[in-house]
Amino acid sequence: MKYQNKKVLGIWMDKDHAELFHTPDYSIDGEFQLVEKVKSTHHGQHGSSEHVAHHKKNLESQKFFKALSQKIADVDAVYIIGPGQSQEQFRNFLREDKHFSKTEIELGTADHLSPNQVIAKIRNHFNQH
Repeated sequence: MKYQNKKVLGIWMDKDHAELFHTPDYSIDGEFQLVEKVKSTHHGQHGSSEHVAHHKKNLESQKFFKALSQKIADVDAVYIIGPGQSQEQFRNFLREDKHFSKTEIELGTADHLSPNQVIAKIRNHFNQH
């Protein structure tokens, strides 16, 4: 199996928060569970101009991605799912950081799922490869 003897972690995320799932020892064996939530900090209105609003929104996203990346610094493989484009943006953020150059990053799509549905999707991803 591709992920045997590797530290793996699954993330469900949208633009507002991320939920991190892994087994107690980060292996593919054992029960995946929700272990942590990371919230984005949105401050509502971003200013009077479109440029200012866009800049502040990007800064908030970067801060969110940085906080999230610190939580996954020691894993070998990450499977990121969620609605919209947040998972793609986070993957791009990780690829720009050389600390994650050897981390396998894969994406999937999922709307709002229950924690058990997310766990099943993550477990299936890591066990099918």
